[in-house]
Amino acid sequence: MTLRRFLKQLNDLVDANPSFEELQVVSASDDEGNAFNEVIYEPALGNFEDDEFENTDIEPNAICIN
Repeated sequence: MTLRRFLKQLNDLVDANPSFEELQVVSASDDEGNAFNEVIYEPALGNFEDDEFENTDIEPNAICIN
């Protein structure tokens, strides 16, 4: 998913329901919902390759949300 698509979906939710801005943000461990965790860190720029993420602000290709 791109950041553009992610932001559009979030903005659409908040536009329809402004109170959603106060909801807690959680992430799922997988698509079956086997575990959930609170998103606690600020988004980080970096490079994501071969299932590994390395923080960098020089030519990043991904944003890590947790």
